[in-house]
Amino acid sequence: MKKFKAMERVTSPQELALNIEQLKCFLKVENSIDDNLIITLIKAATEHCESYTGLALISQEWLIQYSNISTYRFDLPIKPVRKVNRLMVTFLHNNKVKYSEQYYTLDQNTILLNVTPIADQIDIICECGYGKSSEDIPANIKSILMEHVAHLYEKRGTGEAFDMKRYDALKELKI
Repeated sequence: MKKFKAMERVTSPQELALNIEQLKCFLKVENSIDDNLIITLIKAATEHCESYTGLALISQEWLIQYSNISTYRFDLPIKPVRKVNRLMVTFLHNNKVKYSEQYYTLDQNTILLNVTPIADQIDIICECGYGKSSEDIPANIKSILMEHVAHLYEKRGTGEAFDMKRYDALKELKI
């Protein structure tokens, strides 16, 4: 038994998920007048994609908390998980124990503890994302993200929404 409690981004990506110059070629924009707008649209499309799919595109750190712990398996709600930076278990009377790597295994997006704790809470801080730059994001994801930004750019002011179902295949993406 475990209960998902909360998740919070600890650090934000340091780079954009798309290269602005490549995107401008895709949009057929030849000047820099709309650069700030395009950057804003890249950020908006990235946030929509990440929220909809559960993917982290560019490296970022997340705190994921569970309560009422009596299991050894934790399927993390965001992927891909690159590494676990900290795993802290809070037992009765607020006794906290930091688990080192010898006490768990990271199997893709699942943490498997070597023992099953009976605990009040577990805090997992993990690094998620494909890498530190847009070059690390798989081409199929970048392609849809570019279409999303193009839609936002070309349809701005019309209220016409992007078809988020374009991202559906990414929800079940195996990492």
